[in-house]
Amino acid sequence: MPSLQHDRAGLELNINGLREVFVPYERVTRIQDDIAKLHRRDNGGSEGGVLTLLGDTRSGKTKILRDYKARYPTVVNGRVNAEGDPADLMEVVLLRMPDTTTKNFLERLFSILANLTIKQVAGQGNRRFDIQDNIVALAKTVGLRLILIEETHQGIDRKKTDAAKLLAGVLKDLTNEARFSMVISGTFEAQRLLDASPELSGRILFDHELQPLDWNVTAERMMFLDVLRELDEHLKEFVFGRLSNLTGEAIAKPLLAASLGQIGHAATLLEVAAMNAVDEVLARQCPKMTLEHIAGAFSGSRLRRQNPKLFTHGQGGGGEPADNPVTRLRGRTRQSHKDVAFKG
Repeated sequence: MPSLQHDRAGLELNINGLREVFVPYERVTRIQDDIAKLHRRDNGGSEGGVLTLLGDTRSGKTKILRDYKARYPTVVNGRVNAEGDPADLMEVVLLRMPDTTTKNFLERLFSILANLTIKQVAGQGNRRFDIQDNIVALAKTVGLRLILIEETHQGIDRKKTDAAKLLAGVLKDLTNEARFSMVISGTFEAQRLLDASPELSGRILFDHELQPLDWNVTAERMMFLDVLRELDEHLKEFVFGRLSNLTGEAIAKPLLAASLGQIGHAATLLEVAAMNAVDEVLARQCPKMTLEHIAGAFSGSRLRRQNPKLFTHGQGGGGEPADNPVTRLRGRTRQSHKDVAFKG
């Protein structure tokens, strides 16, 4: 439990730590289980498999992928190549799709596998086809089994159909030739990429969509409460010294509505609300973060444009109901990964 005599900067740093909290709630577990199946898949007799993960911004896609990647870091000199020389082991690679050209995507991938800067790779002046061939060879050298691609929609946003076909063809060829599996993640705009190539779509083994959570669906409400419980525990342990009763319906229900059903938005609002609460807590004007602090964070957020009247009535202390189902859930499951951001 932290002392409230800590300096404000230290408390704010701990509040920023909300972005590092990862909660493997049920939806996340299902997706990561399928990613693991793809990772273990033997692609020796056929092309690599594909998993698609589509969802709106802040739905948690990035967090899911980065948590999975964190389990499989690069092992320096973890392999021996065909010539008997040591090589790095990279079973899993994570990269973000650039919003430029397909060649830039290939250069980015090659730079990761070769442990070079993008500038060094681009400076070699190789053609797209040459870079692609080099990736196939290098992928086998480092033992690449799975590539996780974030923000795939950026490769086709506002671009002509031909651009989507070209990128889809390159991804399909890579799974053919290098035999690694692939996760294609992005907003629903990325569906254009799959529509552009029936061959690439035909390799999809697992198809996931992260739709907004609905308070009126019991399973989804419980998922959200599970996440809030862990975020509240983080704030108790590192900031306020007590729970803020985030799982009480008076807070949780309007917070989910304010967040448009997206956990990433909820985490952002709570981060700002906790920042706003620190001075009052240090001055002993209030003991914890309250619904009023969350309402204040919402009033300064662009999210208010979606539902401007959300916090204008019935603000209260956000007390936790006596029979809150969250208190009966399993023990702590949250994890802190400094390389995992609350993005999506």
